[in-house]
Amino acid sequence: MSALRILILPTLLLLLAPALVADDDASETEPLAPPGPTAGGRLAWVSSEDLDLIGDLWADVPFRLGPRSSLFVDVATRVVVEKTTQELTFLVRDLDYIVDVGWRGLQSWAGDRPVSFYVGQQGKERVDANGQPFLRYVGFGVESHGYRYVEEQPFCRTEDCRHRNRWVEWRAAGGPVIRQTELEGDFVVHADARFWPGPRRSRWLSMFRGDARVNGFFDGSEFRADVTIGPSLAVPISGGRRFAVFAHYQWSDNPLGIGTDALLVGIDYAEGAAGRPVKLGAPEIGGILSGGLGDGGRRYAQLDLRFVTPAFARYWHAVAQIETNVLTADDTGDLFYLYFVGFERFIGNFLSGAYFYHRSNHQLAEQNDFVTSLNVLELGGETRNWWRAGPREIRHAWGTLDGRFRVGYLLDSAFGEEQRWHLRGGLRWTLPIGGRVNPFVRIEGEFGDIQRESYALGVAVPSAWDFQIEYREDEQFFSEDRTALLGVARYVF
Repeated sequence: MSALRILILPTLLLLLAPALVADDDASETEPLAPPGPTAGGRLAWVSSEDLDLIGDLWADVPFRLGPRSSLFVDVATRVVVEKTTQELTFLVRDLDYIVDVGWRGLQSWAGDRPVSFYVGQQGKERVDANGQPFLRYVGFGVESHGYRYVEEQPFCRTEDCRHRNRWVEWRAAGGPVIRQTELEGDFVVHADARFWPGPRRSRWLSMFRGDARVNGFFDGSEFRADVTIGPSLAVPISGGRRFAVFAHYQWSDNPLGIGTDALLVGIDYAEGAAGRPVKLGAPEIGGILSGGLGDGGRRYAQLDLRFVTPAFARYWHAVAQIETNVLTADDTGDLFYLYFVGFERFIGNFLSGAYFYHRSNHQLAEQNDFVTSLNVLELGGETRNWWRAGPREIRHAWGTLDGRFRVGYLLDSAFGEEQRWHLRGGLRWTLPIGGRVNPFVRIEGEFGDIQRESYALGVAVPSAWDFQIEYREDEQFFSEDRTALLGVARYVF
C-alpha cells in the first residue's frame, strides 16, 4: 500500500494542475457550444488471481438549454468478473457505478471551459452476494475544452477543433459527501488526464497517448483511491470515433473499486462529442438510457449501447450490443445482461447477419449460488430503426412498421436444454397520427428453452424521447413475481 500513497500526491498534482493554468490558445477562439453526447465501452483482462475481466460502459448525455449550457446525465458502469466458465457464463462479483446528474456550461471565469455542478452517487452492488455500499455527494467539476472529444485529429483545423490540438486533455471534479451506506467518506475526488508525447498535428504522434486517473475519497485524514496510469495506442475512426488498445496499471485502495492491484490490458471503443453519422450508419456508437417505476414500488434502469465498426469486405460490419438492466422487487433485485456480437450488412433498410447471443441473470445485493444463463447462435435481421427510441419517420399512410426476427440454435442453457431451437423478435407499429408526437404499439418476445414477453403502448416525441407503459413477463427473473407493469422513459443518443 505504500506504493499507492507515494503515487497519489504527484498523480493528483499532475491531474489537477492544468485546471489552474490557462491554455495558451484558450482566448483565441471560443467553442461553438458545450460538448455533445459521449459514449463508449471497454473490455480488459486483469492480471490477478482473483479476477479475470472487467467490462466498462459509459455515457454522458446532455440536454441542451441554450448555446452555452445544458443539463446532463453521466452514467458509468463497471462489471467485475471473477471468472468465465466453460459454458460461457460470467461469474460477476460486482457492478460498480457512478451516476452524476446536473448542469454544465461554458464559463468565462474558467477560461470558457466547461464547468459542471451536479449531484452524484458512486457505489458498488454486490452480485449474487450481500452488500451495496455507496457514497452520495454534491459536486463541482471543470475540464479542458477538448476532454470529451475522443478523436485525435491531425487534420482538425476548424475553430472548434483548435482547442483540441494541445498536449493534454483533463478533467477534475469532486465534492462533499451528503449520504453514505456501508462505508464512511467525507469528500470524493474524480480526476483524469490524457497526454500526448508531441504535437497532435502529427498523425503518428497523435496515436500514442498516456493516461492517468484518480478515483477516490477522503475519509477523515485518509485518502482512499484507485490510481491508474499507463499508455494507449488510439486509432481515430471516421465520424468522431476512436478505437484504442491500452495497458494500464492500477493501484487499488478504494473500497468501491476492483480491490486489487493489477495490470489491465484491453481495448476500448468510444464516440466523442463531435460524433456524427456516416454512410450507412457505420461506424457508430449509439445508446439508450431508460428509467421507470412499476407496480409495487418496483424501479427499473437500463443502459443499452450498440457498437458498429467501419465496413470490411465492402459491405459487412462487426456489431456488438450490450444491454445492462436492473429491476428491483420486494424480495430481490434482478440484474440481467443481454448482449450479442456478430457480423451484419445492410440490404436497403434491413440489417441481416449472424450473431452470438448471451443472456445472464443475477441477484443484486442478495446471496445467490445459481446464475441463470443461455447462449445461442443466431441468424436473422431487423429493420434499420428497430433498435432506436425517440422520433421515427412516418413512411406510409398507415404508419411505419419496424421489426426484428432471429432464429437460433441453443448452445447451452441453465434451464435443462429441452429445446435446441430458439426464436426472438418483435414488431413496433408507429401510427400516423398526432403530428410530431406519434403513438406506437410494440410487442417483443423470446421463445425456446426459456420464455419472455413484453407489450408496450407509448408515444415518441421529436426530442429523442419516447414514453411507454410496458408489461413484462419473464421466466428468468429471480423475483417470485415474474411479471412487471412499468412506466418507462427512454432517451436515445
